[in-house]
Amino acid sequence: MRKHFYTRVVLSCILLASLSTQAANLSEVFEDAYANDPTFKAAQAQFQAIRQSIPLNISNFLPHIILSGSATRNRQHSEFGNAAAALAAGSSQKPFYDDNTNLTLSATQSIFNYANWASLSTARAQVKEAAANLSAAAQDLMIRTSSAYFAVLTASQDLHFTQAEKVAIKRELDQNKDRYQVGLIPITAVYEAQARFDDVLAREIASKYQFSNRIEELRQITGKYYKILCGIEENIPLVSPTPSIIENWVTTAEKQNYTFLAARYASEAAKENIKVQFAGHFPVVDASGNFTETFDDHYNGDGSFRNKIASITVSGTLPVSSGGAVLASTDQARYQYQQALSVEEATHRSIVAQTRKAYLGVLSSISQVRADKQAIVSSQSAYDATVAAYDVGTRTMVDVLNAQSNLYNIQRVAVTEQYNYLLQTLLLKQTAGTLAPQDIFTINRLMRKRTELITENDIIHTEIPKHHIPTQLDIHASPPESEKIIPFSAATKNHSKKTAKKKKKSLRSDSIH
Repeated sequence: MRKHFYTRVVLSCILLASLSTQAANLSEVFEDAYANDPTFKAAQAQFQAIRQSIPLNISNFLPHIILSGSATRNRQHSEFGNAAAALAAGSSQKPFYDDNTNLTLSATQSIFNYANWASLSTARAQVKEAAANLSAAAQDLMIRTSSAYFAVLTASQDLHFTQAEKVAIKRELDQNKDRYQVGLIPITAVYEAQARFDDVLAREIASKYQFSNRIEELRQITGKYYKILCGIEENIPLVSPTPSIIENWVTTAEKQNYTFLAARYASEAAKENIKVQFAGHFPVVDASGNFTETFDDHYNGDGSFRNKIASITVSGTLPVSSGGAVLASTDQARYQYQQALSVEEATHRSIVAQTRKAYLGVLSSISQVRADKQAIVSSQSAYDATVAAYDVGTRTMVDVLNAQSNLYNIQRVAVTEQYNYLLQTLLLKQTAGTLAPQDIFTINRLMRKRTELITENDIIHTEIPKHHIPTQLDIHASPPESEKIIPFSAATKNHSKKTAKKKKKSLRSDSIH
């Protein structure tokens, strides 16, 4: 296994810390996520906890030394019935003290225990599994951060296009009201424009809510709120995966994907656990040594004595019968190993499939971005042609509004696909196991466009303008002779000729480029 990914993340974040601009960029956001994301912190703590299993198992091979001691004082005071008898017995009425001190040093050393060796091998495999899981968690943090970052920018662009569409439709609505007043268009055209305006106003509120949700999702990872983020420019370089052969990516994923490596080490740990359970049939040999020193001091004048005892013992145990527990636990470990092998194979197939999908996803995103650019040009031309046709009466207001909405939708899709392309490149490297903070730094160079984020007040205080359009009574009422609505005819065309140049020039200046 190559150098642990966790160390590379730490070193790379030191480099990313030097990037500081007024608007937060992707590198800075990832640095915040690396320092504050609770999910990744939990993965770090889990790795450190599992890592301690190696010294815990090594301790079984080292001597266990225990030092114990005790101190006791006994006080004895005897009295007789009469002083003559006490003097005859030669006994003193002074208190009798007996101090006893005991100090013991014991040591135990394992000589042979097969379970200890098997447990150490199991622990080493588990630590490797935990290290691979931590590296996978670091890569997952990059994907989650980038995905949330791109989602905020995508939602921002969606809101931008929705607001631009609202402004354009409002212009069309105002112009249609003016045209209706002079009898150039029927009232239905005003209704259609008003309906579209009300619809885009509702979509603007939904876009703001969606934008706010994406901001909260990013804040959930980083623990911070950003007022301004850096987004991509209109045109970004589209680079195909290198190497260009999909099987090379699959081979790399089979060797370096951290999720697959974790599953492989889990299988090794399960295999070693079989030996741990089978070790219940083997004898256990231990050596122990004891050194005891006892000091007894008498205060009655009899003196004192010191006693020292040293001993060494070698003991062994051989299990004869455990009621079938060892056999059952060994069989259980074997089935768990088979389960781990199946999980490893399932993970392997999943990684291979994900790698292929990610590779094709990058190629598909490149083609999609290129197609979107061409679609924008075509949609712009279609919109301009529809507006021109509407000016001469061959198209309706519905056609104009549909062409306008289609243009904005294509622009939305184009922005989304560009961010999707960047995310797909990161996903491909993640499945291959090569994703590193340097990839975040590379993408960050494309982030130069400032994007201001909205606040809660922008959503709560969304202004809904009041409008007034003619009612049904206005439709059935007879307007003045000069304002009667008539089909396009020679008379209408003659009236249009007087204002055609001015109106057409005004519409041209208001159209979307």
